[in-house]
Amino acid sequence: MIDYTPMQREAIDRAEAWFRANNDQVFRTFGYAGTGKTTIARAIADRLRDDNRKTHYCAFTGKASMVMRRAGCENAQTIHSSIYSVEIDEKGRARFSLAEDGAFADADLIVVDECSMVGEEIGKDMLSFGKPILVLGDPAQLPPVSGGGYFTGGEPDVMLTEIHRQAEGNPIIRLASAVRKGDVIDLGGYGESAVVSAREMGKDRLAARVFAADQVLVGTNARRALYNQRMRQHYGRKKETPEVGDRIVCRRNDKLVGIFNGETFTVSKMVRSFQPDVIKLEAASADTGRDVDLRIRAECFTKGLPALKDLEWEDVKGTQQAEFAYALTVHLAQGSQWDDVVLFDDSGVFREDARRWLYTGITRAASRILIVRS
Repeated sequence: MIDYTPMQREAIDRAEAWFRANNDQVFRTFGYAGTGKTTIARAIADRLRDDNRKTHYCAFTGKASMVMRRAGCENAQTIHSSIYSVEIDEKGRARFSLAEDGAFADADLIVVDECSMVGEEIGKDMLSFGKPILVLGDPAQLPPVSGGGYFTGGEPDVMLTEIHRQAEGNPIIRLASAVRKGDVIDLGGYGESAVVSAREMGKDRLAARVFAADQVLVGTNARRALYNQRMRQHYGRKKETPEVGDRIVCRRNDKLVGIFNGETFTVSKMVRSFQPDVIKLEAASADTGRDVDLRIRAECFTKGLPALKDLEWEDVKGTQQAEFAYALTVHLAQGSQWDDVVLFDDSGVFREDARRWLYTGITRAASRILIVRS
């Protein structure tokens, strides 16, 4: 039996009262890492299950929904797969429409984690099903990326601030909490996680640790480009543009294709292109599991996304925007989690947001993190 804190019990009672009153469609449960937001959502679902009510769990990214499943939120999915159906037209293009018989339609309560990632268009589509939505968010993280934050504008209905006893011993929660409070985290080991200096760790040991991680996170685009280049060299990539096996990340939502900013892919096949400056490829999404066909301007990889602004609109029309994803910025990684993360501490670049940047970076790790100080 779970030992709830008084704050958690109050949150559960208030959320249940909101659901049964059926007055407001959205209930905002906000809290810091380790305060038990997901635990509360499960507790509410357990109470409703006794009344034969169904709860559906979802998150913006596949990685976040996977973390929800591991936390006991059965059958958690991405928001996209929960509310949209995909139809393939005669030209092989994907068209998304609201799934009237999808997971939302069949649920009595919707629980959404990492709600800051949800933008206005998707938020309104979610509300259109008319179902009560309990959103989970963390105000200590960085402000939502451009296009997000649809559910974070209002005041929280519940704000959790106490770290639950079951989470106190988690090294990642300890590190994140210390950063949030303004404490200096010392070099050294924290369970399977650690804070190290790049100089003391040494070039070879650090490189081996970087290549073994599930994801590398940095602060600046310059460092991201540098580490993507180094990691591609390590894996024997010869070209400036993608090859089979490369990891790439979408940099602009494309509803026609059904991909979103921050979604990561592994290139599975290169397709012949009759346009020398357009790369055609097939890729598998790490977030949704879908295989997609992409058309990407070569300039995205050879010159960078700003170079697209110098092109005529007709040259960019119908293409998607992507970059290499071996290293990501913390801003781009918002809404996702990986088991094992290497985080290069660039927090000093962000001045007044330094603590929020570092806190957000640390909480992208689900099991283990290595924080590297320059």
